[in-house]
Amino acid sequence: MEQASEAKLIALMAPSGYGKTILLAQYARVSQRSCSWLSLSGEMADPLILARALAFSLQTTLPDLKLSRFERTLQDAAYSQDMAVALAEDLVDTPDNLRIILDQAQYLSKTSGEWLETFLECLPEGHQLLLGGYEGLPVNLSRLAFRDELMILGASQLAFTPQESTAYLSARGLEKEHEQLHDSLEGWPAGMALVSAQAKEYLSPAELIRGLIEQLPGEWRDRFNQVGPLSIWSEERARQIGADLPPGWLEYAARIGLPLAPLGQGDYKPHRLLLKELKKDLAKTPVAPALFAATGRLLEAEQDLYSALDAYRKAGACAEEHRVLYQLLFDLTQRSEHAVAAELLEPYAWQELPPQIQGLMMSIYSRLHRTAEVAEMVERLSQSGHDNPAVAKALAEWETDQGNYAVALQRAQQGLERPLLSGYDWTIRLHNAQLRALWLGGDIEQAWVQAQAGIQRIQSDDPVALAQLYHFAAIIAAVAWQPEAAVDYGRQAFQLYRDAGALHGMALVSWEVMNGLVLQGRYEEAWAAYREVQQVIGGHPHAFQWEQAHLLELVADLHLWNLELTEAAQTLETLALQTQPKRQDIYERASLKRYEVDLRLGTWSPQTDPWPAVGESDYGLLWRGMMLLLSGETEQARQSLEQAVDRLDGAELLRAQALLAEAELQEGREGASVQCVRELSAKLGGISLLQADMPYMPQLAQVLGGLGGGKAQPAPVRIPQAREPQGGHLKIMGDHFSLSFGGEEHTLSHKRGRELLILLATRGASSRDMLVDAMWDGDADPKNIDYFKVIVRRLRHQLSQILNTAEDPLPFRQGVYQLGSSMVWQTDYGELRQAVEQKDQEAVAALLEHCTNRFLESIGEEWAEELRLEIQDLIEEAALWISNEDESNTLGLEALVRLDSMNPMYYEGLIERLKKLEKSDKARIYYKKYLRMMVSEDLGKPQEYDLI
Repeated sequence: MEQASEAKLIALMAPSGYGKTILLAQYARVSQRSCSWLSLSGEMADPLILARALAFSLQTTLPDLKLSRFERTLQDAAYSQDMAVALAEDLVDTPDNLRIILDQAQYLSKTSGEWLETFLECLPEGHQLLLGGYEGLPVNLSRLAFRDELMILGASQLAFTPQESTAYLSARGLEKEHEQLHDSLEGWPAGMALVSAQAKEYLSPAELIRGLIEQLPGEWRDRFNQVGPLSIWSEERARQIGADLPPGWLEYAARIGLPLAPLGQGDYKPHRLLLKELKKDLAKTPVAPALFAATGRLLEAEQDLYSALDAYRKAGACAEEHRVLYQLLFDLTQRSEHAVAAELLEPYAWQELPPQIQGLMMSIYSRLHRTAEVAEMVERLSQSGHDNPAVAKALAEWETDQGNYAVALQRAQQGLERPLLSGYDWTIRLHNAQLRALWLGGDIEQAWVQAQAGIQRIQSDDPVALAQLYHFAAIIAAVAWQPEAAVDYGRQAFQLYRDAGALHGMALVSWEVMNGLVLQGRYEEAWAAYREVQQVIGGHPHAFQWEQAHLLELVADLHLWNLELTEAAQTLETLALQTQPKRQDIYERASLKRYEVDLRLGTWSPQTDPWPAVGESDYGLLWRGMMLLLSGETEQARQSLEQAVDRLDGAELLRAQALLAEAELQEGREGASVQCVRELSAKLGGISLLQADMPYMPQLAQVLGGLGGGKAQPAPVRIPQAREPQGGHLKIMGDHFSLSFGGEEHTLSHKRGRELLILLATRGASSRDMLVDAMWDGDADPKNIDYFKVIVRRLRHQLSQILNTAEDPLPFRQGVYQLGSSMVWQTDYGELRQAVEQKDQEAVAALLEHCTNRFLESIGEEWAEELRLEIQDLIEEAALWISNEDESNTLGLEALVRLDSMNPMYYEGLIERLKKLEKSDKARIYYKKYLRMMVSEDLGKPQEYDLI
């Protein structure tokens, strides 16, 4: 637990008797941080009561803590999530990193669990929440797990190891049977305590539990096993499944010491060892099947389908079991959770399942590339002639994946000709299988006709199936260069997926919508589509990492095509960090696109600088073709671009086609690619995304400009209005640090916060280890790491107030800190470097006027000295360059004197220049300074000048 200091949440989730509370108490005692402790109770299912109790606990731990934001929200009687946000924000300015411990978290309700999720999401950097409770807490943890901010300790981690069991039992006086006892109890600490508390004789856990059951009244003791099928006990639930037990049985069972955990409102959770014994006894009775079947119906009505499936299996109720299994598999495949569905199928032999489940099983295994198993099923089912739409769809998808498109169409058609299953709309699913076969088979025209016909003809109450139809239509429309239709169909699919809660589909179809908008030059709408999907998917507990990565890549493209190069560079850097090494394909594209951005910024050249390693990926071929074209190797560029055209689609295909057209024109011929681009330009009403590439395609730009007929017309390229990026500016080359935003000067009161901001602005994205190493000169003491989190928390809060933005100005993703992607941070150092590279005399002169490079001296850390020396070298370079370029200008030489007032050569050069320009008054001033410096520093005989 101590090693998980980076985790935002540590959750101890296990049944009773595993020492969760004891472990949390021990951890709080030895912790170096301040710890706030709150034991939850049943009334804290109400989020308002939970919020007030937590606030009181925090103020008890930190008496000086002011909860001003939280207290303002309490004036609103509604149970608002604003309370959670306000309470978390009140912890921004705490001088310590807190550990907030909530024990007995099983008392959380769905509502208070959601409140706690919001509090946790807004909890500032450095603070940590610890939860102790039973398994199945009503708190979604997947988002934290996605960000590597979660540590879970379950029963397997909290149980005794064999060595710990032996040591404990020996200390309690039991000298034998240690290994057997450990195995039978599975390391359950409370069980060890129960056994060791008995006499010297050995008692198994089963004997302990049976001994307690023997204390039940004889008239219903033998019927007590009838509640064995229930994992949550209450007298009402026992009556619903037909258990023959008298009123008050549950209270009596709890009173005699049976291992039952109270959940509130008359509900109890029995220990799994108790349930195991009861189920073992129940299996010997004739009423067992009826009780398990009744339990299955109860759980199915409560929508606990997984538990219902297990109950039906124990009841031997095959029809009900298969019905629930089919529903679970269907729902899982709709959400693209194929791995979970495959786990559910593990206990079953596929030959014993009904055809509709066999069809789903084939589809699931196909998605998971379990080819050998699918091939066996295909062979058997193809021969058996099942008239089942699920099987027909699975066979059609299999044939499509194998490239047998005609056979796939035949399979889907055969399914449509058979009687369809009730409860699910297989007509639309088989139609979608046909569309997929036509699309992947390259028959785009027929696919487009069938997609439109299907939308006109097919009606369905199944939102996911209907969404998939619109989704396929959007894909086919994009391939058929119908971007407006692709956007319309994609938006309808998005809404249908949203209604069904199918986030995977929402993420995928958003790409189609954004791509269609980009092809039409509707950039602002593309941004709006991105923000919409982020609001839904980004805030949902199920985080779709790779779909998010694809969307982020399209965001980088939007910046690139709209010539927002700084934003493009930042987005691509974030994307590369998120995808390496798990998704090498996306990482390679992000890296190559970053080179393209550097090319446009003038910081990289394919003619002079080394090329990166470029593979044979689709985008790699496009990138290589573009670089070869820019390097003048037209024939090789054409060959690479021809391959790219065959393999790409969407916007990248259009770019490849345009670059290929330029290569053809440079070879002195107007080939098919030029005609293709011309037709697409006319069809789309202009190709706005190509405006970014036009500097690389001068001949194609000229051809496109002649579309109007006899006289040359401007190219039909709609250049969108670029969004003015928000910009912050840092001055670090003068006497003092300053930050400006929106034309106003702002202060950062915290010295260490200024240092962190400068490091990120000059170095770019950096890991925590790198930043701590820099700020404390390699001293990675845990206290420094804790203080670093306080610095981050305060800086993030101050920047949020200055920038007045809801976006995190200092995000921490994939182990790396960076400045927010919507902000462009400039430094005077970066501006001077750029001005020197661009040979901009006016800009260089303006920047040199206030350069002293003294602020960085005051920091005193090694990184600051290294940066100061880099800036000093740049100032010297700039000053000497501007002095040599313009002999009537003395700004450069004056800057050198300010930079190093102990250097005689700088004084002498400046005095000579002033004398030459006949600026005698100024020359005398510097000569006096020069004489004082030479005498005070004992630097020898000063140079003599006739300045009278």
